[in-house]
Amino acid sequence: MRFLGSWLEKWFPAGYPVVRNAWRGYRTTLSSRKLARLGHRLGARHSWRICGGPFAGMHYLQRACSSALLPKLVGCYEAELHSSILQLSRQCSSIMVDVGCAEGYYAVGLALLRQDANVFAFDTDPVARELCSTLARMNRVEHRVHVTDACSPDRLREVLQAQALVVCDVEGYELDLLRPDIVPQLRDCYIVVELHDAPGRDVAANLLPRFSSSHQITVIERASRNPDAYASLCFLAPSDRKLAVDELRGPQRWAVLVPNGCDYQVR
Repeated sequence: MRFLGSWLEKWFPAGYPVVRNAWRGYRTTLSSRKLARLGHRLGARHSWRICGGPFAGMHYLQRACSSALLPKLVGCYEAELHSSILQLSRQCSSIMVDVGCAEGYYAVGLALLRQDANVFAFDTDPVARELCSTLARMNRVEHRVHVTDACSPDRLREVLQAQALVVCDVEGYELDLLRPDIVPQLRDCYIVVELHDAPGRDVAANLLPRFSSSHQITVIERASRNPDAYASLCFLAPSDRKLAVDELRGPQRWAVLVPNGCDYQVR
């Protein structure tokens, strides 16, 4: 295909983009089908339960919303945050908030970690909200996972209390939402937020100084995964193991914010 592409680009430059885009679409379709097959193989082998990480044992859906399913089933999804999620979920109050909950990986997982927790799960996507509600019912925590739509600063102020845990992944909206000048409870909350920097929008530089006087702030970079470290993948070929732990996205950064005076160091 590489030789054919070079030949077309040289002799039929007008037609080359059409062929190139068609080939990319074909490869994307093949990749999606392969991922779906791997997901079903892994899910069926482990009875559609998450195999590792902080939410090991959680019953899971056969699809994910706006993210890769396989790393969640494996238990390596956002592994950089695992220790923080476990520790902060123990230290926080019984109020937890997941903004940008998608199908409910964190919302339902947190409800399972803390039997006294009430989790407020926000997402603007109606499909995501339906999936999150379904996942909560599957794990019998639907009475403690409250699924609703968009989260504004005013809405956040209504549900928060001191020492609550906020998990936030909202594709850049975190700069508009996490405002302690409007939501003063944030100064006393544990916060885990994905930083979505974009051209002309330096989220980290604008967001983190808001909490510099009230929180210990740790920025965490995405790291690579070793597929051989996950025993649940032992039945797969090496190339499939590598694919199973791939979150299919580029560089990522998170900030973990711990209120001053709390006895916890991010590791």
